[in-house]
Amino acid sequence: MDAKLTVYVNDKAAAFFPGTPVRHAIGARAARRVARGRAIVVDEEGNGVDLDGALYQGERLYVKPCTPEERWKGT
Repeated sequence: MDAKLTVYVNDKAAAFFPGTPVRHAIGARAARRVARGRAIVVDEEGNGVDLDGALYQGERLYVKPCTPEERWKGT
């Protein structure tokens, strides 16, 4: 299985294997910030994305800083 997906993280293209979780695409430092409630991952439409969700072809992800209160509101 050598077909890779192109995913954009903060508008930078990167290639990943199918089934790779979001946490690997955004990197360890950003994943820690998300886990601690200091950031959130959203797609191009502003919907929250789970760190354990699988990537798909052409997906655009953005890591945005937030407060813990904003995180629980889903923004």
